[in-house]
Amino acid sequence: MDEVYRGYRIAIRLIDGHWLARVSEPGGRTAPVTAKVSEQQGELACAELARSRVDKYLAYIGEPPPSDGQGRVR
Repeated sequence: MDEVYRGYRIAIRLIDGHWLARVSEPGGRTAPVTAKVSEQQGELACAELARSRVDKYLAYIGEPPPSDGQGRVR
């Protein structure tokens, strides 16, 4: 599974019995963000964790939170 979230590419693969998410910054550099869950927890749980960690990373570097287009934070 691959997706783009807030401009960051999240690539999720099943490796050695765990779902592992690798996150790339816009421009292709690997971001200092990862997520890993068990095979039983599933790929969607890994994606949710990766998105949460991207949000935390962006908050750390000072990016504004996502909004719903009407000025409300999601």
